[in-house]
Amino acid sequence: MKKVPLLLLTLVLAYGAAHGGEPSRAVLFVNGANERLLNDLDSARRGLFSDRPELSAISDKAAEFLRTLPAGTAREAVTNVLVFLNSTLRYAPDQPVTRGPHEWSSRQVLAYGTFNGCVEAERAFFRLFKEAYPGFKARAIGSFDSSDQQGGHALVEVEDADGTLFLVDTSAFGKLPRSLLKRTAHKDLTDRDLANPIDFAPERRGVIVQLPEDSDLFVERAGSGYRVTGYPYARVFEGDPLIEEKFTSLKSLNAYLAAYGRADISFKALRELGIVLDYADPGRMSFLLGREKKRYIVFSCDSSISEDGDSAALEAKARRQYAATGKASTCERN
Repeated sequence: MKKVPLLLLTLVLAYGAAHGGEPSRAVLFVNGANERLLNDLDSARRGLFSDRPELSAISDKAAEFLRTLPAGTAREAVTNVLVFLNSTLRYAPDQPVTRGPHEWSSRQVLAYGTFNGCVEAERAFFRLFKEAYPGFKARAIGSFDSSDQQGGHALVEVEDADGTLFLVDTSAFGKLPRSLLKRTAHKDLTDRDLANPIDFAPERRGVIVQLPEDSDLFVERAGSGYRVTGYPYARVFEGDPLIEEKFTSLKSLNAYLAAYGRADISFKALRELGIVLDYADPGRMSFLLGREKKRYIVFSCDSSISEDGDSAALEAKARRQYAATGKASTCERN
């Protein structure tokens, strides 16, 4: 670790000056005598989250759970893995420790519950897909931005039932509703339930239905009918509601609530969300990504789980080929 915490140093100096002290006598936070100790502390902390053999037991449990979910097609298998990741991972690039973009293995990501970018998300998805659903074909895909010397993206290619290929933007699973896996048991509401005051807001009468880590729904009588307003999880009544739905009967209200926590994600919806993509050329060597529809060129396509290789040399070769011919031939599907 080479960075000196200048902010803390500035605060120490400012404190001394503000209290009549002399900045020249302030104790430096990091100096030659204690920098080694700080480095040792950082190294020990990072060691707690290293890639250890016992982490395999956690990814094994995840794959075992996924095998209990039905998947008659590759599309269903993709949906299952996406929903699982969305319920168990968070995008947190500096948590629990800061790391490089390609540093963590799939085992670390699944064990410690965070990912820091597309490579780590691709590794976690690919391992679970291959181990939980070995009957379906998939490849880990590396690509580069054709208009940017530094840009790239990692995702997964899956073979559909008819042999066609589609791409899964595995780091985009956060676009799914958080409540899909942790389904909330629904009990039909009655008019008596809706007549009760809310504990922390007694001026309001109704029921708050919580969908863990997804949203809060406030259900109330509204004139001769019923109304549901939705808020971010644990922030009910804060700001404007995210949704508002009205119902004319308790039956239709309860049907809505029963379905809300058990939403089904269709393959069409995954396409509309931009999680499932198609190749942009017949040779299946490029795709368009993002609102800008940037063209990405595929340079690697691995059908086996391998997270130790350095793809930099292969990407450099593919970039040279693309610059010279407008094509890259480094991806060899087998």
